[in-house]
Amino acid sequence: MPVSTAEIPLFDPRPRLARCQEGLRGAFEAVLSGGAFVLGSAVSSFEAELGAYLGGGEVVGVASGSDALELALRALGVGHGHGVVTTPFSFVATAEAICHAGATPVFVDVNPGDLLLDLEAVERALEALPQGRDGRRRLPSGEEVRALMPVHLFGAVVDPERVRGICERFGLVLVEDTAQGLGGQREGKRAGALGDAGCFSFFPSKTLGGLGDGGAVWAREGAVVRRLRGLRQHGQPSKSEPSAELGRNSRLDAMQAAFLSVFLRQLDDEIEERRALLRRYREGLRGGAVEPIGPASLDGHAAQQMVIRCEDRGELAAHLRRRGIGTAVYYPHALHQLAPFRVCPALGTLENAEEAARQLLALPLFPGLPTEAVERVCEAVLEHGRR
Repeated sequence: MPVSTAEIPLFDPRPRLARCQEGLRGAFEAVLSGGAFVLGSAVSSFEAELGAYLGGGEVVGVASGSDALELALRALGVGHGHGVVTTPFSFVATAEAICHAGATPVFVDVNPGDLLLDLEAVERALEALPQGRDGRRRLPSGEEVRALMPVHLFGAVVDPERVRGICERFGLVLVEDTAQGLGGQREGKRAGALGDAGCFSFFPSKTLGGLGDGGAVWAREGAVVRRLRGLRQHGQPSKSEPSAELGRNSRLDAMQAAFLSVFLRQLDDEIEERRALLRRYREGLRGGAVEPIGPASLDGHAAQQMVIRCEDRGELAAHLRRRGIGTAVYYPHALHQLAPFRVCPALGTLENAEEAARQLLALPLFPGLPTEAVERVCEAVLEHGRR
């Protein structure tokens, strides 16, 4: 992602990099002198550090957040003939990974306030589906509903007890899309470590962003971890073993792992900074015509994005651009509106997701963003609303 030329960009990695410059240089030199550039100690060290941060379980580094989602599903036995209940309001990778694993995305609408998957609607929809002889719920196509994949959207974390309860009741595996949620927590539980597998992206703009692409899967069960390690390396569980199944080349780069270890040490501090900026936005926009997206309390929020709902998104974005302020649309289309997923089943209407796709706009948010810049953005937004 190139750095924006806007005076106040949507995202700028440079303040964060300046803070970590010494540690990053040390990490670079250590990997360079060690000579191991694919897997090796830098990757295994980072995996252990992230696993400890998440409170237990094991982490397997992969090439991207998209690969993390697909390989997690495959490692848990989700594939052809299976449906995966998920949100229609997320980045395309969420549904794309389900399809690449051979399964079918099954869309249920989101809550209007925080845009997280509507778990009450999920429960009602699953109750209404017929049961097969094995007791599992089945779609009209005959496919078995096998997994639930909620998304921790914009840093908000799904309800741990509710989502686990649904999975236990209906016999589903729980795979979390935590690309936007690393560092978030709810009820003392870390996002990405709530169920069977949690999937992470280290794209530079994420809360734990690298200096390139990368991803990881957290898993609780040793058998799942072992299979993940094989799937990321051509189906080989280890170098001394032959390929047990078709895998792929999806290894986390050693240099990226070393850099991520540096960034992980300051992740909690940066998330606190992000939350403080979100609170400043909420205070500054109070009484205006726009509505900040997210839960009322920011406690435990990963603060990945600052997103607002507005009726005249295009006009507001143009106004902010003229003021030198960067914006982005997350997301211009709900997933079921995209060509690859129009044939995917929906359990109920998806009107909240469709409305969000028409109205949402992201404002600048990143570690190192001055509070004065936030105040300037708020004033520009309010100025547009007064017109």
